[in-house]
Amino acid sequence: MGQTPILVIIQLQTDSPDGALTYNQTPTHRPKKPDRFREMLLNTFYDYFNQIKMIQRKQSIWLFIAALLNAGVFYFDLYRAHATINGADIVMPLRVADHYPSLLIALVMTALPFVTIFMFGNRKRQMRMSFVGILAIISFITLLLSRVTSLSKLIPPPTSGSYWIGAVLPVIAIVFLIMAIFGIRRDEKLVKSVDRLR
Repeated sequence: MGQTPILVIIQLQTDSPDGALTYNQTPTHRPKKPDRFREMLLNTFYDYFNQIKMIQRKQSIWLFIAALLNAGVFYFDLYRAHATINGADIVMPLRVADHYPSLLIALVMTALPFVTIFMFGNRKRQMRMSFVGILAIISFITLLLSRVTSLSKLIPPPTSGSYWIGAVLPVIAIVFLIMAIFGIRRDEKLVKSVDRLR
């Protein structure tokens, strides 16, 4: 019971020495009918899985770009102030390395998006880490504004100044982090819809 039926093909042979009929038994398994419903279900889950991978790949790209942009504050000046000393125009740049709190926050906001990439197995944690990354950038920008304001207390005070590339990069990084959060949220909704189908 429960075994697959076996067809037996009987092949007659007359070439035996005594002229008697002999036969060979060739067992042949009956071909199984394809399970179309199972195949269709597997193809559906496979398509959903490919969509999830594609979305996750986009999110990883946004997070990686945000990490690169935040890392740019280590290479570019944040602000350049101009002061006149003895008739000469002196440039006083503000850098991350010159201020320990700014350096610490810059390390955090650069590492967070990169670490978040490898948390794709836990999408809620990815969203939380992305929000923390945005808060770190806002703290960095707030600290930068405080440093720029304190320049007016220098003697002699700066005559002019302008924000440099290093101050713009974190702002752009916030945009990519927001894009990553929306992507993670869409990914979470897609996974929940697949679970309901199961």
